[in-house]
Amino acid sequence: MCAERLHFQPGQMDYNAMLAAEHVGRYLFAAPHCAGKRVLDVACGEGYGAFMLARCGAAEVVGVDIAEDAIAVARQRFARDGVEFLVGDALDLPGLLGGRPPFDVIVSFETIEHVPDPRRFLEGIRRVLAPGGVILVSCPNDGLEAERGITNPFHARTYTLAEFQEMTSGVLGPPARWYLGTPLQGIIIAEATSWTLHNDSRDLSLLVDALEAASGHLLPAQPDMRVTPETCTFYLGVWGTAGDAVHVAAPISRKALLEPWWALEWFKAERARDAEALQRAKQHVAFLEEQIRELRRASVAERRRLASQGEAMARLREIESSRGYRRLQRYYALTGSPGIGPVIRGMRSAAKWLIRRRYPGLRT
Repeated sequence: MCAERLHFQPGQMDYNAMLAAEHVGRYLFAAPHCAGKRVLDVACGEGYGAFMLARCGAAEVVGVDIAEDAIAVARQRFARDGVEFLVGDALDLPGLLGGRPPFDVIVSFETIEHVPDPRRFLEGIRRVLAPGGVILVSCPNDGLEAERGITNPFHARTYTLAEFQEMTSGVLGPPARWYLGTPLQGIIIAEATSWTLHNDSRDLSLLVDALEAASGHLLPAQPDMRVTPETCTFYLGVWGTAGDAVHVAAPISRKALLEPWWALEWFKAERARDAEALQRAKQHVAFLEEQIRELRRASVAERRRLASQGEAMARLREIESSRGYRRLQRYYALTGSPGIGPVIRGMRSAAKWLIRRRYPGLRT
């Protein structure tokens, strides 16, 4: 789960613990390196991260973002002594900050994928860093979305871990260490009256009020849920120092945990019903296709029958139009007439008698 920017104006974005954990986690990872230091937060958004770093002990934090509306909110919500916000382009850091002393620590989370010239962006970071300073740069893993044909219109390009490593190392040099950011699953045991279990607020500012929990253990991932550069949420490179793993979690109810599984079971049942219905439909289609073939065969037989009838009718019309048939019709007409008919019938009877006398075995 991710968002291009967290919005702290009332009514714009509700508090979401998973989303908050992802964004807060990167700053909590950076916080130990910022104590007593001058810190630059590049692409600071609405300023919550700069505020958190100052509260964790940074001597001075300057947040820079290209969005004027984001800086306006940052100045309104998170400005304090030692925290300053500037409107500026991440590609022009030396020009924007050239009159200031170099920074001891520079953080830039989820920025490199947005800029059209990443090399210039990284070179600008290097130019405003104090000697021996620390750099922390992260980049989202968009690969899983890309495989499903989902593109982010705000991202100039998608990086694999290898591509991110090659781009950043080519400008900043070899890092102290590479890290992967990924979601957590687990459980918390807290007092029944703890406000962290019973929060009713939807204010996004809750994310800067996280409670530090020192007691905890990190279990290894399940084999079927193992985290790789291809399946993580984001990559993080650190130059000048090495950090410790950071765990950020929020309680959820058992009902909230089970609901997706219930939904999955329902979905599986629906798929099974759909598969059964599809099989019945296929059988019905096969039956209809056989009926159509039968009708076609019957149609062919009927056409043949009609064709033979047509040939017979044509032959009959040919006979009826012949001269012999017309003569025969006139003969029958004469034999039926009251005048000459008895004479013809008598002659025909006499002829039959003579033939039988002459040819006794001949039938007439």
